[in-house]
Amino acid sequence: MLSYVITWGFLPFEFFGAFGPLVAALIVIPISQGVAGLKELGLRMIRWRVRWYWYAAALGIPLVVAVVAIALNVALGASWSLATFPP
Repeated sequence: MLSYVITWGFLPFEFFGAFGPLVAALIVIPISQGVAGLKELGLRMIRWRVRWYWYAAALGIPLVVAVVAIALNVALGASWSLATFPP
């Protein structure tokens, strides 16, 4: 219920609180399990479940795509400046 209220409670302000389940967990776990529960949650959230190169690919591929898009844009005649707007 707490997660639902936090998530949808921001809707009147034209904002969806997608962080609601996390915030609800951070409120309920210390009450029910104490600091040990928070430590266990933190360790579960940072545990690597796949090999390191998949994390590198997940971070690197979007960067490579952005650099290639910028390079193609400049190669096809666009200005290099990021703040070039028509008058």
